[in-house]
Amino acid sequence: CSIDTADSSGITGVTDGTAGYASVTLNGRGVEGQAVITARLGTRTATATVTLFGTAKNLTAEPIQGSVEIGGDVYVVLTVTDGAGNPVSGQVITPVTSKEVVGPGEDANLVVTEKDTAAADTTNDAVGVGYSKDLLRSEAQGGNIPACGDDNVGSLASPSTEVFATDGTNDKGQCVVHVTAPDPAGTDDDATRGAHTLNFQISATVKASAVIEVAGKPSSITTDAPAMVDPASVTTITVSVWDGEDILVGITSVKVRKVGGDGLIEDAGDDGSEDTANGQSKFTFIAPSTAGSSEILITAGTVNHRVTLNIGEEEPEEPPAPAPSDATLSVTGNLGVFSGGSLEDLAAAAGDACPGGSVIWAQDGDGTWQVWSSSAPAIANIAFSTAFADGFSGVTPVWVSSCDGGGMESEG
Repeated sequence: CSIDTADSSGITGVTDGTAGYASVTLNGRGVEGQAVITARLGTRTATATVTLFGTAKNLTAEPIQGSVEIGGDVYVVLTVTDGAGNPVSGQVITPVTSKEVVGPGEDANLVVTEKDTAAADTTNDAVGVGYSKDLLRSEAQGGNIPACGDDNVGSLASPSTEVFATDGTNDKGQCVVHVTAPDPAGTDDDATRGAHTLNFQISATVKASAVIEVAGKPSSITTDAPAMVDPASVTTITVSVWDGEDILVGITSVKVRKVGGDGLIEDAGDDGSEDTANGQSKFTFIAPSTAGSSEILITAGTVNHRVTLNIGEEEPEEPPAPAPSDATLSVTGNLGVFSGGSLEDLAAAAGDACPGGSVIWAQDGDGTWQVWSSSAPAIANIAFSTAFADGFSGVTPVWVSSCDGGGMESEG
């Protein structure tokens, strides 16, 4: 189509009446994806890409952490997209009515989602309807994400937890559900350990689930710290925190301190503490340039674990001693019979049969007699060693011209 330019009117950022503008209205007609608009004026061309957003077709649910300690809390991030994968904003998400949470066993004490946050002043409306606790964090941590419910703040400016003007998902198609693993004081009604499945929906056909593993209090700590590090090296060490049933304990504070020796610790938080991510945290050990050792104390809850790092170059391992030979040499007069094996096996067998020394002759493949002497230097035995470099494949007759057997000696 062709259009004529005119004075501007109602264009954002442009003073009304400015000449040289043309307006185009784009009707998506229910199509999802992207549209590219191309304008040409003579030899000049300009393009603009417009995203065509559709309705919610897909829903995913992903916990920020997959495990949480009893008494702790975690957020589940839900993401809504249309059929083309574009984010859908303003979408409210609700629990699956029949079973929002399925726990580990029929009588399990379930994790709890925060809904319909109560107002501090009973004369006002609830802070939120449905999922109602936003995730508030710095931009460096990923930024704020709104709760998945109706953002009904009523007349409360504070203590409302709601800070967003729209309901449901943000412009990235994301919203959150706040989940707590109850640990009521003085009761046995704490959340049952194990996997809790949370079920969410937009409609009867658009649903998603997330699994959160509930762990007990920290019971043990393990690390992948090596026994030895090189001087002036930098080593990243992973700390794993376990409960009494060997479940990783998520979102629990781990404190790392150097209590003896040399070296520095980094990446363990401003005060040496850092929360676990899915039951694990990391810190960096910087070794000094001199040999020594360092003792590190790791604490999670009431559990302590000590790690000793030796600093220095590891001693090379000595090669294993060769396995004892079971080869034999039997000598009768000057006639000998070797059971077969390598040159080393022959030397060992000759040492057993003739501990005082021996001279042995054997025929090579050409029928030539080659001689080997236990007391001769290697260069003197070179012809024998070359002829029988692959050893003796089986029982081999040999001529023993000398055998000092400690009291018995044969020569010929």
